[in-house]
Amino acid sequence: CTYVRTCTHTHTSQLAYSIAYTLIYYGYFSHVLSHSSAPKRQKQHRLPMATLADVFPKPDGAKRWFSPEMVRLAWSFFKQSFLKQILTDGERYVMTILGVISFAEQGVYDIIGNLGSLVARFIFLPIEESFYVFFAGLLFRGEPIHRQKKEALMRC
Repeated sequence: CTYVRTCTHTHTSQLAYSIAYTLIYYGYFSHVLSHSSAPKRQKQHRLPMATLADVFPKPDGAKRWFSPEMVRLAWSFFKQSFLKQILTDGERYVMTILGVISFAEQGVYDIIGNLGSLVARFIFLPIEESFYVFFAGLLFRGEPIHRQKKEALMRC
């Protein structure tokens, strides 16, 4: 009973948090959009929408609610996310669903796996940081590729 009560409170608090977050964003963007008619504000807040209704899908000329390109892109992202989830947590699903080992043994397995991944993180962290600094010095963030220095692109 304690578990059910705790889960209910958790779900209720997550729902309240989601509603509050949505209302805060809605209020912020409605305020920004209502005050963006002044030329000075327009330069400061460049939003890809003029009203809040522009956020929601609308049928286009062919009576489609979503463009086929965006549907293909969303489907591609979904497949990649699903595959990533299976590859990263697949062994946990197998152990839990098939009951191969007990929960205590799963805890030991997770601890050993996490400790083993620390070694790889410590080895690759300096390499990652040095490449980040290298590429940050070569390329300029926010600039399209045709405006980057050609010799910098050749070094990459």
